[in-house]
Order: sequence, then C-alpha cells, then structure tokens
Amino acid sequence: MIEEYLRKKVKLLGGRAVKLTSSSLRGMPDRLCIFPKGVTVYVECKRPGRKPTPKQKRMIAWLKSKDHIAVWLDSRPRVDAFLEWVKENKL
Repeated sequence: MIEEYLRKKVKLLGGRAVKLTSSSLRGMPDRLCIFPKGVTVYVECKRPGRKPTPKQKRMIAWLKSKDHIAVWLDSRPRVDAFLEWVKENKL
C-alpha cells in the first residue's frame, strides 16, 4: 500500500505523514507530510496506474495556487523520487 510505504519513508527522514480526513471538503489529499524545518506537503496517494479524480486534481491545483506543495503519488518509485526531491531541496 502506497500510504503505508510513504508513512514509513517520511518517518525515516524525521517527519510524519498524518492521515487527513475531511467530511466537509471533498478532494482533500490523503496525507499531510510534516518534515523538519517547518515544511509540509499535501500528498494524494493512488493505487499504481490510477490518477486523481477531477475534484482531487482541482484541490491539488488550488493548494498549489496558495503556495503549498501538493503532489499525487501512485507507486513506490514515485514516493522514492518525491522524497529524494525533498532531500535535494533541503526541505
């Protein structure tokens, strides 16, 4: 499961991947990854090969328009690449 893999990998970097639930806001990403130095990233986790729904795409775009980092990940290699990007950018 991608969410569990993400959670474990974020923890190895000294952060937490908190499960988000919202009964009033459809399309909210699955996880809020909280890293050291005040960095937070919204992550939508999908099964391999699956893409976000239109509502999820709009929410990710809205978060980005407010200068938040928001991504969707659908595989372990994409999780690894994302976390490598976080490390490279010293986030």
